[in-house]
Amino acid sequence: MDINISKTVRSSFLPIESFAEWAIGQGADKELFEDPKLEINEYVQNFDGWTIGMDEFEGEENFPIFARIEWGGRVFIYGLFTQKEDDWDIVQKWFLEQTGIPLGALSQTSQTVTVDLNVQVDLFATAEKIGVEFNPDEFPALVFLVESDLINSENPQCSIILFASGKILFTMLHGNIQLQGDKEKFHKMVNTIASDLVPLEQ
Repeated sequence: MDINISKTVRSSFLPIESFAEWAIGQGADKELFEDPKLEINEYVQNFDGWTIGMDEFEGEENFPIFARIEWGGRVFIYGLFTQKEDDWDIVQKWFLEQTGIPLGALSQTSQTVTVDLNVQVDLFATAEKIGVEFNPDEFPALVFLVESDLINSENPQCSIILFASGKILFTMLHGNIQLQGDKEKFHKMVNTIASDLVPLEQ
């Protein structure tokens, strides 16, 4: 089973004093971005603020990373810094070097993850077995959810997409599978899905 983390987004907040220091300091000299497509949806990351750090982090491996600072002080950090289990201390150090202000505590982490089960799947039989609709004329994969602490069923951007090739795409997982606890939950979820798959007869 091959697992790849393709996207990691972490959120935090700046203390009011730190945000004010940024807004009248470095932020005043940077271009302010305003998102033209504002949507009334708490799960859509409409953005009105500053983007910093559009470069590569020279850590254990190079990952393109950047941060977005919103009006109000909410911060989104995009990308992985290292492959070690918990790199939040490195994230905080990077943010301080970029802005000169300390980052608050970690609020939430979401990830997009792909898994290759290395098995061809009969999507019609699997759809019938797990009780979901499958119309290959509309979309060539199964889209569904399962019960897990990593799944937020109220978030319309959270989904599990199963392809006939045996690849599974998990979008907007609520957690960080680099951390041991979330890693165990993720493997349990994948094993549950794998047990319900119907292999394609050769």
